[in-house]
Amino acid sequence: MPSLVGSEMFIRDSLHIIPMKNHNMWLEILVPKNEKSTTFNFAKKFNVGLHHLGYLCENISLKKEEFSNNMDAVYLGTHKTKISAYGGNVNTLFFSIKGMISEFVEQKN
Repeated sequence: MPSLVGSEMFIRDSLHIIPMKNHNMWLEILVPKNEKSTTFNFAKKFNVGLHHLGYLCENISLKKEEFSNNMDAVYLGTHKTKISAYGGNVNTLFFSIKGMISEFVEQKN
């Protein structure tokens, strides 16, 4: 399947989304555009290709509250964007949980 690009371009990264509908999941590939990219700096610092795991969720606020009370979780931030492959507007929430970054995605359509 071809990747979905277009309005999914970020300032410092190009986002390619590969849907795997038979498995109810997708693969995101972030390609850094320059050395100011957080993706570029993460890969350079940790020398790994896997940045985070992502999960759909119903309510970002409830998920943030849940993990804010978890001593193993560190809040990293939120982001609002429009990604057509996800159906339009989305809110994202990032936590590092025991060293692994997790992204929670709430569709806002």
